[in-house]
Order: sequence, then structure tokens, then C-alpha cells
Amino acid sequence: MIFQLWDLDRPFEGDETLKILKFDDDEGKAVFWHSSAHILGEAVERYCGAYLCYGCYGPPTDDGFYCDMFKENLTIKQKDFKKLEEIAKCAVKDEQPFERLEMSKVDLLEMFKYNEFKCRIINEKVKTDKTTVYRCGPLIDLCRGPLVRHAGKIKALAVTKCSSFYWEGNAEMESLQRISGISFSDPKQLKEWQKLQEHTWA
Repeated sequence: MIFQLWDLDRPFEGDETLKILKFDDDEGKAVFWHSSAHILGEAVERYCGAYLCYGCYGPPTDDGFYCDMFKENLTIKQKDFKKLEEIAKCAVKDEQPFERLEMSKVDLLEMFKYNEFKCRIINEKVKTDKTTVYRCGPLIDLCRGPLVRHAGKIKALAVTKCSSFYWEGNAEMESLQRISGISFSDPKQLKEWQKLQEHTWA
């Protein structure tokens, strides 16, 4: 039997068999970290007004998540991590819901006309008349989903590093920043992870 990941609040489109995923499941962890990337993206936009560039490229990884950003003459440094985490905690405290929306390609290009990176992604990657976005708080971003029901599920989040790279690996294109993070459903798990990192790099 082939399973398809599905938002918990999204109506079924036929006779289906339901399997509830938890954080310990690989698929559940990927959805959890993907959702966390949206929360981090919201924090980045609110903190520095940067253009978020992720969308069709991820963003869950084997050890967390990331969001890509661009803003001229601005570099996120380690001293900024705590502020980003504080903004993310506000979204968690407010239990901002993740809302799945279908939008036309034309409307998306109009909505994101201020962001040339998003327009590139839409023009290059969206091959249908409509695609999906997810809204969480003030952030609306390209996303296939699924995501967790609301930000309140993400009980612990930490920004772990920031690196730079060129758009699509092309040295002639813009230099972007990748902000990485880790999150858990229980603050105790984050503390255990942080202790493990300390021992690993000691």
C-alpha cells in the first residue's frame, strides 16, 4: 500500500486509510522540521525584512531544517540567533495555524512581484495553472506541504548556524545566506541535543 502525506485538517478526497505519524517517525520528523522552517522564515522576515528564497527546494534535512534569504548589505551573525529564536517563540506561543491555499500561477507572480527569487522559482518550477502555498501568521510561502496543524506544536527551536552560497551554485549569481535550525516537540529533547553537540565538539 502506498501512503501519501496529508495535512491533518485537510479533507480526504476518497476512501482512505489513516495512519497518524509522530515525531519519532522519519516522515513525521520531516513534516515537523519542514513546518519549523516556515516559522524560522517568518522570524527572518520580521527581523530583517529579507527576501526568503526557499520554496521548492526543501527545506527539511537529515539533521534539521533551513531557510535561504537575501538582503543586500546584511549578514546574519551568531549574535542574531537569539533574537530570531525569540521571534519564533512568539509564533509558537500564539499557535499560529498553518493554512493550505491553492493559488493560480498568475496570482502568485503578482503577489510575489517584489521578490525576484520567488518569481524565478514560480516561472521555472511551477508547471501547472495552480499550485499551493501555506500561510502562517504574516508569512505566505510556496509549499507542497503537508505541515503540522499550528506553530504551537513546535515546543523548542534553536538556530544553529548560518552559511553563504551562490544562487543555484552559480558564482555569477547572487550570494545568499542559509540559516539552519533544529526543533523538537519537547524542550527536554532540545537540551539533550545541545548537550550531545557539546560533547561531540569538546
